[in-house]
Amino acid sequence: MTKINRKGVSKHRAYTLKELTGRLDVGDRTILRWIDKGLPTVPGGKKPILILGDDLIEFLKKKDAKKKTKLKRNEFYCFACKGPRLAKKGSTKILSDRKTGECGQCGGEMSKIFTSRRHPLSDTGSPDVNVHIEEPKPPPIP
Repeated sequence: MTKINRKGVSKHRAYTLKELTGRLDVGDRTILRWIDKGLPTVPGGKKPILILGDDLIEFLKKKDAKKKTKLKRNEFYCFACKGPRLAKKGSTKILSDRKTGECGQCGGEMSKIFTSRRHPLSDTGSPDVNVHIEEPKPPPIP
């Protein structure tokens, strides 16, 4: 299951199945499955089936929110187990914006995205240091 890009859908417009398959790059069977799962359609119309853009956007947001997994501080997402797990000791590595490791239960690959606690405009990891540079004193006047 991939995340559907809903940027091409306007919330102020109604769409037919054919229009949505082109905009979302999914099949018409997929949209019919979404209707069976609760995607509302415009009442009264059988052909063509019309779906309001606002309803579609809301449905896709809820669908994507169900897939998210909240991880605790010491947990990773295991791609084999499909859930939060603890990593084997000594198997974690830090790669730019994420940590990877090996699952403590199945030995599969694990990953966790994190954000740096550093200031976003800072280019170094060291804290700001106040440096005072003294200018040379002019020679005394005789």
